[in-house]
Amino acid sequence: MNKKLIAAAVAAAVAGPTLMSAASADVSVYGALYPRLAVSDGDVTLEDAGSRFGFKSSTDMGNGNTVSGLIEVGFNTATAGDIGGTSRKGNISYSGDWGSATIGGTGSVMAAAIKACVAGGQTCNQVGYQGRVASSLTLSGDLGGLSVDAQTLFDGTDGVASWALATSVGFGAMSVGAAYRDDGTDQFTNVGASTTLAGVYVGVEMGDSSDGTDSWGVGLKLPGGLKVGIDNGGDDNQDVSASYDIDLGGSTLSLRIHDNEPADTVVKAQFNYSL
Repeated sequence: MNKKLIAAAVAAAVAGPTLMSAASADVSVYGALYPRLAVSDGDVTLEDAGSRFGFKSSTDMGNGNTVSGLIEVGFNTATAGDIGGTSRKGNISYSGDWGSATIGGTGSVMAAAIKACVAGGQTCNQVGYQGRVASSLTLSGDLGGLSVDAQTLFDGTDGVASWALATSVGFGAMSVGAAYRDDGTDQFTNVGASTTLAGVYVGVEMGDSSDGTDSWGVGLKLPGGLKVGIDNGGDDNQDVSASYDIDLGGSTLSLRIHDNEPADTVVKAQFNYSL
């Protein structure tokens, strides 16, 4: 059955006829399954690595502007349930030649500076890094090739709970990014750069916190698919990760190893399938 028909039917069942009439013209469903086996100190665990499904729709507002909506829900493939147990995205976004404005839960602009996270991780242990944020307003635009993102978070208290700015720019084969965040107590700065040399991707990043903690990371993507990363999250421990993806024809098997001091070395076999 067509994915759009499935999405429209589920949306109608969950939200009733009002949402159905508003969104059925252009609704699509998407998702990803990430079950994985993890071996640490001889113990084997079946866990989930962030599986999710979602619905999205967009409408032409005219004059080159578009409004879109997204509802995303996380679930646990290891337990065959636990729907909604993790923070996911849910927002309305307005966009056009002027840029975009997104209201609700979305990705953090701090990710703009992350360049070394290539070996099966997301944070690279960088101080101040965020993956997703809730209760936010995000403004994005382009200034002469310079990407600029501004983000504010509201938590019900007086004024803005925290805010962040991020930017990135390309110089030929090199990309440079920087981000700054103030959470009301601490301030974080992250910078990163990446390029490809002789077929090898090289990414570096550094982070700094107002409390005196700093961090760094280096990542490599080698010809043939092997990815290697090393980082220090400010605790004087160097963490090393490596991953290699195998195409299974319709899905992917990602083999990973994480040596994170002082914890035990973890070996993972993660299966990735996109709906």
